[in-house]
Order: sequence, then structure tokens, then C-alpha cells
Amino acid sequence: MINKYRIRNFKCFEDQELELGHLNVLTGLNGMGKSSVIQSLLLLKQSFEMGGTRSMPRLILNGPLVSIGTRKDALFEGAEKETIGFELTQLLETSTYEFGGGANADVMEAIGHSAGDEFVIRRHLSNLFRNEFRYLSTERLGPRTSYPMSAHEVETKNQLGTRGEYACHYLMHYGKQDIASALLSHPLAVSDSLGDQVEAWLGYISPGIRPELQSYSGMDVMNLQYRFANDGAPTNSYRSTNVGYGITYVLPLLASLLSAKPDSLLLLENPEAHLHPRGQVRIGELIARSAASGCQIIVETHSDHILNGIRLAVHDDVTNSHDVKLFYFEKIANRLDAIVSPLYIDRDGRIDPSPDGFFDEFENSLSRLIMPKMD
Repeated sequence: MINKYRIRNFKCFEDQELELGHLNVLTGLNGMGKSSVIQSLLLLKQSFEMGGTRSMPRLILNGPLVSIGTRKDALFEGAEKETIGFELTQLLETSTYEFGGGANADVMEAIGHSAGDEFVIRRHLSNLFRNEFRYLSTERLGPRTSYPMSAHEVETKNQLGTRGEYACHYLMHYGKQDIASALLSHPLAVSDSLGDQVEAWLGYISPGIRPELQSYSGMDVMNLQYRFANDGAPTNSYRSTNVGYGITYVLPLLASLLSAKPDSLLLLENPEAHLHPRGQVRIGELIARSAASGCQIIVETHSDHILNGIRLAVHDDVTNSHDVKLFYFEKIANRLDAIVSPLYIDRDGRIDPSPDGFFDEFENSLSRLIMPKMD
């Protein structure tokens, strides 16, 4: 698990350190730097995999996980030195990487790294960037008549795709295996298998719905349809394109959270997308359960319902308040860099302090609505 993460001279960060826990919630207005934290981790993984060496000699700005642009796009505008640095701390061991210059505009060369001996380097990289490192972007694959298959991504790398495009293939391949933690088990599920648990949690979000998968291996595609419970008897099957958008959008999120092993690292962007508020609260609960089972999760969200689901999980002793870290991102006048404020959640799920702009729009709007109009 990453205990501390420091970012220097990257995008909107001049020098920012985050003390992380098992569950880390990034909040704030748009354009305040939340995505930049996730992008920086994706850059390190991307550079490691594309570089083909444990020492990560280059920072590759554009690739399959993230595309930043050129060095100018990556570098903090007010940087005194044209170098970008990242510092990762696990327990008492720290790995530091610094990049600058390079012949190509979208590649930065390593100008120094310090991670102790070869064993420490290997352990850091395997712990952070192995197959249990998963990323689900905001732009996930919605309802389609077919979904791709990939033996390499699913069966070799244990991945669902950054857009969740291989979620159907993943569920078909691993659906009969039990989930890793009993803490994730839904009480109404038929069994602890991944397939039954995904169905139960999907029904918890949208009552009565059941996914159906069919593979066409000769064409390397999957088909996804849904049935609904109708007084105990299932309805006919419906194409995913004829069912609510949020159902398919949340499917890879459920598969990823329920299948993640302890000590995995999950990066999740906007898990609330296209979901009803009640469904968002329940996804927040599942995220908290996954973190409590031993995963480390970094989630970017604009949803007070996701946050409330996490707070309820703390209140109900599903997870410990000390394992949940909240970060509020903002920018202030006359400063180029983003400001990140840690917020604290107590054992009852209350947040202190709660700055202006931190999920207070409902109260602001309500206070205007209850005030009488002036004739």
C-alpha cells in the first residue's frame, strides 16, 4: 500500500504530498487537480510497462493508459526547474524518481532515481504496478450490441480494460470463482461466486435485474442482455441497448470491486456516473467494503451520495474512520498551484472541517428555496 505520495512540478502541483489510507476520496470543483493525481500514477505504470525495465529510465507522456501531450503540458507552469518528480512511500521505504529533458517532446528522461537496492526497487514496482493495479476511467463503455474479448488482458493480465470494455469477458471467465473477501458478500446472493455476487449487487442497485452473458469466441465478442424479476418469474431477455444506461455503466465497477484481491490498488473515476442517488449510495458502501477488505482505493467523485455511502459504512462499523482519507482540492487567487486540504471523518461518519464548496450545494439551494419571495 502507498502510505505517502509526493508530486513535484507536475501539471497544477508545485510540491504536494498526500498521506494515503486504504480508501482515499478526491473531491473539489472541476479543474482543481483531482484527475492529475490519478494521471500521475498512470504515467508511472505506463512508463514502467512501456520502458521494459525496472528502473523506469523514461517518463512516457502518451500511451495506452493516459495521454498528457508534451513536456510543456506536463510541467507545472511556475516550475523553477524543468523537472518532474514523484516520490512513493510504502511503510518506511521510499522510491524517488525525477525526470527532465529528452529528445522527444512527449518523453522525459530519468535524471535520477533513488529506491535503495535492487530488491527494494523490484518490490515497489511489483506491489504497485502488477496485474492487481486497476484503473476505470470516467468514460466507460456503455450499452452495446457486442463487447470485445481479450485473452491477454483478461486471462493473462487479470484486467477489465480502462473503460471496462472487457468486463463481460472477465465475468464469463472468472464468474464461477469465489470473491476474495466475505466482507463483500451480499446476503441475498445465491453463492459467493463472482457472477452471483455481481448479480446480487446489481439487484441491490436496481431491484430485480439479472445480467445474461453469451460469448461468440469465433468472433471474439460477447453479448450482454438483461432479465427482470416479475413476481418470481423472469421476463424475456432485453438487449443492453434497451435497458437503462447506468446499469451497463456500473457493471465493470462491480466486477472490479468484487474481484479485487487484498493489497490491490484501484483507481476509480466518477463511479456515480449515470446512477440514481440510491444506487450511488450503495456503490459508496461497496467501495468502503472493498477498501476494508484490504484493497487500496483512490476514487475521484463529485457525488455527495457516494460520499454518504462511505460515511454510512463508517457509521455502521463496516470500515474504520482512520482508514478513510478525504481530500478537498481547490485553487485560490494569485496562486498557480492547487491546494489540497485533508478532511477528517469521525467514527460516526461526520466530517470535520467542512470547507465552503465541499458538497454544500444542496443546502445552499435549499436555503434559497425556503426563503419567501419578496413582492
